[in-house]
Amino acid sequence: MAATAWFLCLGLLIGALAQSPCDTPDTGRATCKCNGVTYDFSQMKDAVTGNSLFQGPNGDYNYFFEMVNNGLPSSFTGCAFDPTQAIGNAGGQGTKDGQTCYPIGSVSEQTWTITAASETNAQSINVIFSGGQEGRQTSLVVTCDPSTTGVFTARGETAPGSLIYEMDITSCAACVNGCGGGPSPPPPPPPPGPPGPPGPPSPPGPPGSSSSSSSTSLDVGWILVIVLLCSLFVYFVGGMVFLKYKRQASGREMVPNVEFWSSLPGLIKDGFLFTVAKVRRTDYQPL
Repeated sequence: MAATAWFLCLGLLIGALAQSPCDTPDTGRATCKCNGVTYDFSQMKDAVTGNSLFQGPNGDYNYFFEMVNNGLPSSFTGCAFDPTQAIGNAGGQGTKDGQTCYPIGSVSEQTWTITAASETNAQSINVIFSGGQEGRQTSLVVTCDPSTTGVFTARGETAPGSLIYEMDITSCAACVNGCGGGPSPPPPPPPPGPPGPPGPPSPPGPPGSSSSSSSTSLDVGWILVIVLLCSLFVYFVGGMVFLKYKRQASGREMVPNVEFWSSLPGLIKDGFLFTVAKVRRTDYQPL
């Protein structure tokens, strides 16, 4: 049991390290910078139709997706949005008769996360589109595949009642080199002019205002915290199991090194008083 818990914690740590949040996306151009690379999802096209609108069935519904051109049309074959919610939808969930279509994610509300490639899985980018009807969201997972511009799979609701609907696309747009095009490069900088007089120093910005911090993974501090918590969990749970079944302990005797943990508050207080006595240069009387 202890070994299982340790490997579970290790798996969570590795998964956290593999995922990295991306910068704030340009929702109008369907681009975002992740780990220093700009990904252009306007390159995603259905490999069969050549259109940026993807669609596919799952269960009792048809699912539709488009994140360029301000999202899905307000009405098209298989999907007719309510007129009050017809603009700016990235995802749609339509009934099989095509009479009703629910907005399940807005183009303007995006959060990007990138997962690095491993020995068994290609690099993937997850985009969450919030702002759907009654809290619905679209979770788009785009996996790198240099051989295609877009193969769409509708996964449906991730769990009953979750209101989160997963759609998967394999596309070259999620690869580091893109699909061979991408957004236009920025214009070259103008030639430098003559230096001017130095200006006053700029005031420091608020903590955490740097945009580069959004593309970093967990720092060393959080890694140490996760390792420490996992180690404590394994220590206590494994020790209690061992003492209960190997030494037939019960009650407080099941706690590993119970004498030490019982005396720990007194030891801490004793050390604090000793330190205070040294600072004040008075005699220390142990408890």
